[in-house]
Amino acid sequence: GYELFDFAFTGPPFFDYEHYGEYMPIYGNWIEEFYVPLFKITHDHLRAGSFFAVYLNDTSAGAIERFMLEEVPEFTTFAFRGKIGLIGGSSGTVRDVFVFQKEYGRV
Repeated sequence: GYELFDFAFTGPPFFDYEHYGEYMPIYGNWIEEFYVPLFKITHDHLRAGSFFAVYLNDTSAGAIERFMLEEVPEFTTFAFRGKIGLIGGSSGTVRDVFVFQKEYGRV
């Protein structure tokens, strides 16, 4: 087995603000190559009833929100519970944090 947690929080890549070196991936690959494994692995390491919060600055990668709300429930037991706000450092901008809960009774 592996360790289980009660809560997970992440801030995935920000396409408009970060450069990922000479191997800068094409956005289309990120859902399958980054977000799907992120949600699956996090799901596997959370206890039932636990929460997963995803800080998302969904700028150029607009399909990520749709992916999280429509596709993630198809391959995990995560249920979207709502959004909370996170105030950005120097900008003071309120940014979305999507909150999911791993449901009880489903694998």
